[in-house]
Amino acid sequence: MFSILLSSFFVFQSSFIADGEITESYHAAAWKGHFSAQNFQDPTERKQLIAYRRTLSQGMNALPKAHTKQLKKLELRNKAHYSRGMANHEKLILNTGKIKTRDEFMSVFIHEMGHIVDLGHLKGTKGHRTKFRDGKRSIFSDDPSVKFYRISWINDKNRRRGTKRKDFVSGYAMSDPFEDFSESYLFYRLHGDKFRHIARTSTSLRRKYDFLRTNVFNGEEFQTEKQNAQFTHGKLWDATLLPITSL
Repeated sequence: MFSILLSSFFVFQSSFIADGEITESYHAAAWKGHFSAQNFQDPTERKQLIAYRRTLSQGMNALPKAHTKQLKKLELRNKAHYSRGMANHEKLILNTGKIKTRDEFMSVFIHEMGHIVDLGHLKGTKGHRTKFRDGKRSIFSDDPSVKFYRISWINDKNRRRGTKRKDFVSGYAMSDPFEDFSESYLFYRLHGDKFRHIARTSTSLRRKYDFLRTNVFNGEEFQTEKQNAQFTHGKLWDATLLPITSL
């Protein structure tokens, strides 16, 4: 198995080979976490890895530093998997085997960063336990994300009565409050013009947009020069498959 381990992400410093494993160390730069890449063995795969790293660099530069700071471990796996991406409060895994385009790769990364931000950056430890749980982990009432969850959800499994498809940026966002957050995070950062357009038809979407603007992106808005009136809301299942027109 070919594996690359990086102590930081951007500026190359040195490398050595031991027992078939290539290890590289990097100067601390914009991101100081730990990066690893597995199963990139032949020259074509290694060339693709370089392209992935460039895209990841662009993705990180497109996000607030406070968001990427919460990311401690980033792992690329060159294999097909039912899940293209996975993340918790500090670790993110991308399985590239079924990812077909650069836009999809970038979008899956941004979506998973939404989980990092939701579960790690926006974090509560006090107050009472809410009806929202991430697996066995309780979500406390002082967690800022609870305000977002409660727009469309009564707990981590059940949506509010009267909630409709138009109240979510994608079909997948209706899965649970955590996917709702991550799909909305992705939509806000990469498709801001579309988000503003569809928010005109839904009070819930407007509240989600406002939450992300105020509590997550410090008032900054994106794709402000664009007006995408041709986007048809209600037909999109997976926001990571939507083409990126600008960062």
